[in-house]
Amino acid sequence: MIELPNRALSLCGKTDQGEALKEEATLVLLHISLQPFEDGDDIELDDATRELHRSLLEADMEEISRPPLSIEDGAKPVEAFAVGALILAVAPTAIEQVGVVIAAWLQRSNVRSATILIDGDKLTLTKVSKKDQREILRLFVERHSGK
Repeated sequence: MIELPNRALSLCGKTDQGEALKEEATLVLLHISLQPFEDGDDIELDDATRELHRSLLEADMEEISRPPLSIEDGAKPVEAFAVGALILAVAPTAIEQVGVVIAAWLQRSNVRSATILIDGDKLTLTKVSKKDQREILRLFVERHSGK
């Protein structure tokens, strides 16, 4: 039996493994990480993460979360998020749309690249031509959406 992490359950809006497994085939978890330019700082990266989050929400991607920051044992609990990271739960047919939104966002952002991770498979999008981005994205989507 496949065990889904608690974070995946909450992103999928499920409370138990059985309920989530029924819809597992319809949702894919995408881990997105942003890489700043060498002179970028955490504040700029956090702002960029928020901007990408908004862009994805505007594209009707609703299951978006910022992963919590790892806190050392004994530290006071605070609500802190990993800088430059997002997690999305989407239907396989929406993977391409996520990539298109990220590619378009990269063209106007102050971020060097964005990496999409699905089940250990990684795609890094940079500020390359739209034609090249589309072809790279098409190949990645084919591997994960069954197209």
